[in-house]
Amino acid sequence: MVSLLQYFKWLSLDIALGGAIFLLFIANLLHVEIGWPIYLALSSSILLIYTIDHLIDGADLESPSLGRHHFHKSHRFFVYLLIIALLLLLGICLFFMPKAVMISGALIASICGLYLLIQKRLAFRGTKEIFIAVIFAIAMTHYPFILLRALEVKHLILSLQIAGIAFLNLLVIASYDVEVDQMERRSSLATKLGNERVRIVIVSMAVLLFSSASILMMIGLFSAFQLWLLLAVSVLVLVYSFVAFFRKRERYRWASDFIFLLAVFF
Repeated sequence: MVSLLQYFKWLSLDIALGGAIFLLFIANLLHVEIGWPIYLALSSSILLIYTIDHLIDGADLESPSLGRHHFHKSHRFFVYLLIIALLLLLGICLFFMPKAVMISGALIASICGLYLLIQKRLAFRGTKEIFIAVIFAIAMTHYPFILLRALEVKHLILSLQIAGIAFLNLLVIASYDVEVDQMERRSSLATKLGNERVRIVIVSMAVLLFSSASILMMIGLFSAFQLWLLLAVSVLVLVYSFVAFFRKRERYRWASDFIFLLAVFF
């Protein structure tokens, strides 16, 4: 019997919630106030993108191996209704949004739409994870940055660190999914690089992020974020190191999403 938590996961509700919490974290970090329509629009957008992505992946397979793809393929009518509901919700949110965020949001939505159209080509070239990490960083910072009087080098550093942890997160997940991806003829950066080179990239990214967070925390630059980043990198290193434990019941996916939920405590 499938638990409610599993449905929660398959529907990517934890990821949508994590996105809203992380945006709140960034807003508090930069001392800016963001209205509820932005959080609702962000969560709805994340949910919409993941739903369409899983629907596309599931539709291409006769018998999907992964639970989330099987769920989306088996419950297509419900999934289509969910997509329509999310589009309506986003339309309602538009009426409450500032003009500045509507323009930038439309640009990000266009980029996300482009991603859904060319995702297979990106995956084939091994650039899917990089593309998603950059989009995630932009989505999390663009509106808080709009509210700031001026942008400084420290804000660029923050964006790069967010993109970095998102990329590390995605690559750790991809390293677990290599066998399934190869069986279902899907490509990722992990399938392109192979286990040894993936290990080098993951270790290098972890060292880079951990070192940058340690140094920046010592000089007092976004200390709360650096502390969160140290914890997030540590969790991902544990996930990558203890495969046998985290592979059971897809614990690696729960842990990878949990790091963004952790931001609520900072």
